[in-house]
Amino acid sequence: MVDIEEIELFVPGRIGLIGELSDLVSPYLSQNPELPPGRAIACTIDKGIYSKSKKSNKLIYEFKDIYFEVDLIEEKLKSEIEKGSFVAYICGTVLYLKNSGYKIGGIHIFITKMDLPIKKGLSSSAAICLTVAKAYNSLYELNLSDDDLKNIAYYGEHLAGSKCGKLDQNSIMNNNCSSLTFYEENVVSTPVLLEKDLYVLIVDLNSNKDTRIIMSSFNRALPIAKKEKDKLLLDIIGNKNVELVEKAISCLELGDLKIFGKCLSEAQLLLDKAKVACKEFKAPALHLLLSDGFVQCLTYGGKSIGSGGDGSLLLVCENAKTQNTLESYIKEVYGMDSISFCINKSSKGMKL
Repeated sequence: MVDIEEIELFVPGRIGLIGELSDLVSPYLSQNPELPPGRAIACTIDKGIYSKSKKSNKLIYEFKDIYFEVDLIEEKLKSEIEKGSFVAYICGTVLYLKNSGYKIGGIHIFITKMDLPIKKGLSSSAAICLTVAKAYNSLYELNLSDDDLKNIAYYGEHLAGSKCGKLDQNSIMNNNCSSLTFYEENVVSTPVLLEKDLYVLIVDLNSNKDTRIIMSSFNRALPIAKKEKDKLLLDIIGNKNVELVEKAISCLELGDLKIFGKCLSEAQLLLDKAKVACKEFKAPALHLLLSDGFVQCLTYGGKSIGSGGDGSLLLVCENAKTQNTLESYIKEVYGMDSISFCINKSSKGMKL
């Protein structure tokens, strides 16, 4: 068999439209029969991580002026993970592969381009973990299935300290707009067939959030709420979320984007209740924009994306014209950059 010298990859990010945090319930469903399976809608986007990888005697990561290398020794990988940087996700994925008995050596990952913002709710952490898993799969001929790749990225992210669910890995590998249902062991994905193009604006709130704090807050509340504030968190990812997701799917398939926007706004109101349990949900920058009268006039609704907080804001617009007007207004008044997307009804991917 021919030895692959170098592998080039593109791994996209994703937009979580609604229900992102509900995947956290999966490991706990048998422990709390009152918890419904998680439900969400997510779409891949045309922005992500471009990389070239080759075998090495160490773990090496390069991106722009960043050069990082470490020996494939468990203690050294764990030490880098504890620092909590973006590199921690790479180390966590390599550590999981190493501890799972795969016959691997080192790897040199060179990021040629990354147009996916970090810590903005567009799944940069899952994208880099999948980049590592896919590169190893090709270079070391591991013969991994898509499910294997998803699980390696999932557990790699966990080892890096982010107790995420399985939404990001699954939605990225689906490469479409999907409805996802999260059971204990399985994730069931069904394509969502849009009746109309969906124009969305992703606003970088130019603020900070800590995804690890958010995930830890929810995981502490599971499987059974012990405190009143924990009940609020479980309400967000419970039956009310299922109801909103089902309604949102129906709206997308019928082309009723006004009601779809209202579903997103209702989901944000649910998230707002969580601020008493997790300070990240106070999100002052996000609420500043959502309360702006001009923003309200030009959108059908909106909510935070990803794990929530002051990372990025998703706004649903009527068409490309209002999308562009809103993007210019937010830049001029708030100094915030945005990315305009159209989720195309007639194709799997995204068009810019």
